Amino acid sequence: MRSYVILENALIGPIFLVAQIRINHPRLFMLSADRLRSCPLDHRDWILSKLRMCACSIFGALIIGGGLLPAQTLHTRDGIQVGLTLQDLKQSGWVFVDREGNKRATEQVLRWGAYRGVVDQQAIWLSDGTWLCGELELSGDRVTLNSTWLESVTLPLTAVRGLVLQPGESLEKWDQMRSMMEGAAGGEDQVWLRDGNRLSGVLRVLPGQGSEGPKLTMDLSGQQLDLSQDRVQSVVFSPALLGPLEPHSAVERIALRDGCWLLAASKQVENGKVIIRTAGDLELTSLDAPNDFAVAVTYVAKIDKDVRELAALTPASYRHVPDNLLEWKLGRNRDVIDRPLLVSQDGVDQGLVESGLAMHAASQVAYRWDGTPARFQAELVFAEPEPGGHRELGSVLCRVMIAREGKLQTVAEQLLRRDAKEHPQRAIVTADISGAQLLALVVEPADQGSYGDHVLWLNAALVINP
Repeated sequence: MRSYVILENALIGPIFLVAQIRINHPRLFMLSADRLRSCPLDHRDWILSKLRMCACSIFGALIIGGGLLPAQTLHTRDGIQVGLTLQDLKQSGWVFVDREGNKRATEQVLRWGAYRGVVDQQAIWLSDGTWLCGELELSGDRVTLNSTWLESVTLPLTAVRGLVLQPGESLEKWDQMRSMMEGAAGGEDQVWLRDGNRLSGVLRVLPGQGSEGPKLTMDLSGQQLDLSQDRVQSVVFSPALLGPLEPHSAVERIALRDGCWLLAASKQVENGKVIIRTAGDLELTSLDAPNDFAVAVTYVAKIDKDVRELAALTPASYRHVPDNLLEWKLGRNRDVIDRPLLVSQDGVDQGLVESGLAMHAASQVAYRWDGTPARFQAELVFAEPEPGGHRELGSVLCRVMIAREGKLQTVAEQLLRRDAKEHPQRAIVTADISGAQLLALVVEPADQGSYGDHVLWLNAALVINP
């Protein structure tokens, strides 16, 4: 359920309704979900419709002004294009607009944007790996989720893999929480408390007394422990019962501003709404029209059968030449210090990206290729500095090299510097590798030594020519 700020009393003088769609801003004067539910049905629907219209108008104004949704890089089979904003969803695909106002509709999105994680709202983790975020209502053997952008859903707990009752508050904490939950094993329910303790047993949801909400009780080897919801950070229900997460290579991953991570087997526009069917066959319906729903989307990605992501391939060789005692490994879908692939733009954190390689100067990685006509492409950026590291130190020379007909040659070269305006801090790298037997990526220190020379080859991939 959305939260809204009322700046002046409606119907008395000018009406100023400002939507606060919980991004990271504190609530001011709220019209809460409970007060909305207590309204007569016809009044409640009228209020929600007006507030929703107002919210979308404000978001639209902020997007046009460039202050809320920064333009992102779009990766497709046809190449990589910078500075695109997601504007709409049509039957023909996602509609993007560049800084000049030119529109582009495509279904061939390898990646656009970044995922911001579950950091602000509660969440349900479904059996297929989908995450739904919003306000949770537990009731016996069922859970209801009231979402900011999707119609409410009620699910049996048997269809739920886990719950997040206290979100991570930062992308780093969310990554740690998700790793713990995905690593849970055994036949008992796993409960993580806010104080850091972990419990294993059988979790039950019991109805509360009077105005009290539902109670959580944990059966620990015959002993019953009552838990208040505000003590519980997250829950994983009997990991062995649902089994390990299955990879869904054919699905499209769609992330929303509130943290929703949707594994979409299909999506369509119907009756002015967006209908998404998840890999687990759950149907989700947007609250708003497609162009307003697009405002909420922060990340879109899909695997293409004719695209080979380098992070999924086994390297023929990897070598790091240290200039001190530190040796850096090759990062595959993680950076060299095992963090997710975090990206930012103009000093603003954007989120994480699923696919890519991480390398630290001086290093090189090589992959065998069979000569098939193809193109290498990647978005090259500096990794986020280590904790306490200097944000302006780092300069690298990055090369793409191929072995073709027994000759080693450089087919692309890019200099990156963290601090210089004359050289970019990120770049698009493409190269024709048709006929190559070997592809090598090389990262060398430039003119500042190797300090801070930690780079990401985001969505590094080989696109096979049609």
